[in-house]
Amino acid sequence: MKSKDVLWSSRWNRLTFSFEDLLARARLTDRANWTDLPRATGIYLVCWTGSEQPIFIDGTGEAKWATPVNSKYLQERWKHINQAEPTDIIYIGKGDDLRNRVRALARFGVGKAKNHKGGEWMWQITKILELKIILHACPRGKQVAFEGFLLERFCKQHGDWPLANRNGPCGPERWSP
Repeated sequence: MKSKDVLWSSRWNRLTFSFEDLLARARLTDRANWTDLPRATGIYLVCWTGSEQPIFIDGTGEAKWATPVNSKYLQERWKHINQAEPTDIIYIGKGDDLRNRVRALARFGVGKAKNHKGGEWMWQITKILELKIILHACPRGKQVAFEGFLLERFCKQHGDWPLANRNGPCGPERWSP
């Protein structure tokens, strides 16, 4: 499953942002403008855009509160996930407010906040700026079920969760647009 294969509904906006842009905003000493990100419930996909395979490091760069794992483990996991079918999806997450969730993720990534758990292993990619994030709003109360649907579908196709997802869906409910 690739990000382009996800069932995107035209009923809700799908927005894409570069990690380079989001991390630059988070690094600002003045207050950054995040108003182009929706204040909506939904899911987000963190995706690899590089033409070559990602390379992993043992540390977490600026994300000083992330808990790293051995880079060889990540390299093997990425290889295993891509064995049956290539993917660009690094992480699938959800948020009650996508603007707040993505802002927290970016601030966590530059070491300004420790309020984001989930996806910590993505910070071990050497070319983190080559990632993009895709936001997709959904009806309030469906974000957990939407994330669950995508994680389950991903696992069926790849035999594992996305690289930076440590575990699978929460609860039995599934929903797709």
